[in-house]
Amino acid sequence: MVNGVIPAAQDGSSPFFNTTTLDNGDKVTLEVTGAGGCNKTFGPITITVTPLPIATLTATENSGGINDNKICFGSNVKFTATAGFDKYDFLVNGTSVQTGNANILNTTLLNDGDEVSVVVTNSNKCSLTTAGITITVFDLPTAPTITADGPTKFCIGGSVLLTSSAANTYKWYKNGVAISGAITQTYSATTAGDYTVSITDVNTCGATSSATTVIVDPLPAAPSINVGGLINFCEGGSLTLTSSAADGYQWNKDGTSIIGETNQTYIATTSGTYTVTITNENGCQNTSATKVVTVYSLPGIPTITAGGVTTFCDGLNVKITSSPAAHYQWNKDGSAISGATAQDYQATESGIYTVTVSNSNFCKATSTGITVTVNPLPEPTLNGPNPICPGSEGTYTTEPGFTNYTWTFTGGSLQVQFFGMSHLAQKRFL
Repeated sequence: MVNGVIPAAQDGSSPFFNTTTLDNGDKVTLEVTGAGGCNKTFGPITITVTPLPIATLTATENSGGINDNKICFGSNVKFTATAGFDKYDFLVNGTSVQTGNANILNTTLLNDGDEVSVVVTNSNKCSLTTAGITITVFDLPTAPTITADGPTKFCIGGSVLLTSSAANTYKWYKNGVAISGAITQTYSATTAGDYTVSITDVNTCGATSSATTVIVDPLPAAPSINVGGLINFCEGGSLTLTSSAADGYQWNKDGTSIIGETNQTYIATTSGTYTVTITNENGCQNTSATKVVTVYSLPGIPTITAGGVTTFCDGLNVKITSSPAAHYQWNKDGSAISGATAQDYQATESGIYTVTVSNSNFCKATSTGITVTVNPLPEPTLNGPNPICPGSEGTYTTEPGFTNYTWTFTGGSLQVQFFGMSHLAQKRFL
């Protein structure tokens, strides 16, 4: 009996009494009847009903995902039950996966549609099973691949464009460390390292590529150019340029390679900006500082004008004049005439005369020669009788071979001249 009332479900023939309707303070008594019809009452037992535990269960994705019970396959999920109970029995789809006094379950083994709950037991051995949490598990995306647009081994200053296969979001890494701001499908790698890309799909589930190794070779030391003379010179001259490096040369002018010029030295003959590029065993190049070579134009070849005949007798001269220029130097038979630096020159000697002119850059040009011929004066000797008697006739001679002879005899107020081509003359003296 419960509180003096026989429960309706108790038929009196069973030695057992099962009920779930007892309240705190209910009194239960037992009356039994023996074989002789004698009755005896036992009890009462005063019932103490303790309350069931009150507990909740929450799920948190340890990887930092949204706590909406949707996870990516393999994600670490933390289930947390209300603390303070004696025992926790975590269930996945009704099967115990962890029993003990810990109120937290961490697991990476969930599949899509799994239901997680926990049975909590208090100090009075009363238990409660929490409402289950149904988990949605998304498949991971396929690991991305990286494509390079060129060689992944290059020299300092080069680069290679790395491109991920298509995804929803991207994050690039070098040697396992995230690259700041590198969140697009492509990344231009300029330094050595192992590059990977992590992507996510529309469910924010991620995957990471295998590494692409980028190798960056060092440049050779920049060479210098040694200059073997004046860096500014006149047309027709040259300048020897020499690289400081031991091997691997290419000479350049105005930024363009000079075909075939791959020796340590180069002879420059034209104006331009010259550099030398060297290449090391890795094929990496470095270029020297520039050397600017200036080649000045020559002046025009001068001409000489004679102010008279260029063949004359000793004691005369001819003025020769150069065409205009900035500077002049007259030469005779290939040698400079000291002090002859004017536009004009008075030639008094036989020879071949030239004039060398120079412009404002002191570049020179020399005229063709003009020939001056100075004939010597004749130097005859006079032969004949001297003294001579009056009334006698004297014959006078000189060297034959001259062009013309003029004989002059004077005496007192009388002067007699004979003209002709004879080298002798006769005269009777009174």
